[in-house]
Amino acid sequence: ELHVGSECCPFEQNAVITLLNPGAGETDFHTSGTKVLAGLAGSVVDIFGAVREPSWTSLAQTFERGSNQITVQDDVQWRVGDRIVVAGTDFEWNLQEEFTIRGVNGRTLTLDRNANFEHYGDTQRGVPMYAEVGLLSRNVVIRGRDNNNGFGCHTMANGVAGQVEYFRVRGAEVTQCGQRGVLGRYPLHFHRTGNMEGRGFFLDNAVHHNFQRCITLHGVQNSRVRRNVAYHSFGHCLFIEDGVETGNVVEYNFVSHINDGVLLPSDDKRQ
Repeated sequence: ELHVGSECCPFEQNAVITLLNPGAGETDFHTSGTKVLAGLAGSVVDIFGAVREPSWTSLAQTFERGSNQITVQDDVQWRVGDRIVVAGTDFEWNLQEEFTIRGVNGRTLTLDRNANFEHYGDTQRGVPMYAEVGLLSRNVVIRGRDNNNGFGCHTMANGVAGQVEYFRVRGAEVTQCGQRGVLGRYPLHFHRTGNMEGRGFFLDNAVHHNFQRCITLHGVQNSRVRRNVAYHSFGHCLFIEDGVETGNVVEYNFVSHINDGVLLPSDDKRQ
């Protein structure tokens, strides 16, 4: 069993889980592979960081180019030193920007630098068009190491050999994860676990700067994927793999800056 905090008592200090391995290792997608935090038959993986709400919000007004202050729509529990991303709103896909918070005054945040681009926050013909603002920092971090080859760590609830008891991750920062080009190696991943109602969820996490996908649901029923920030990865970000996954709730997630990935057999059914 692995416990970092609990559902009733989230972990309030700082914790960093770093998974290291220099080589590709095992690539059979039915196994858990290397550089992995895995939940197997009969296991419990419970990670509950301190959630500082909201995971993401939206601008209350346009964030002008050259400005270093934003006003957001919701009250936030964010702090000086936290990292955020502001979504792009122009026709180009890659105009999102990262900042560090230097001051908090109610719903107005002062940032560490001026914006390079305008980020729109208004309505057009009655349609709300406000750039999203996501919190990237968490006090519990699961991370790999790049090694300059796209081979990060990965997490997996692996139900191939039997029922995983619990696999719940809430309020974590998941970064430098995913193993580019290797099937079944993703930052957050339910793998053939069956019914996980009440026992499996990914909530309020920041899944950013990864190498392959963000969150994958494969052969799982009745899991929850809510209020996550998924930013800067490669390939399908929120991935429901086989089409037999039912009862899962995937809602209120913020996704931005997803790059072309390596085509895997699960992407191309002609193979």
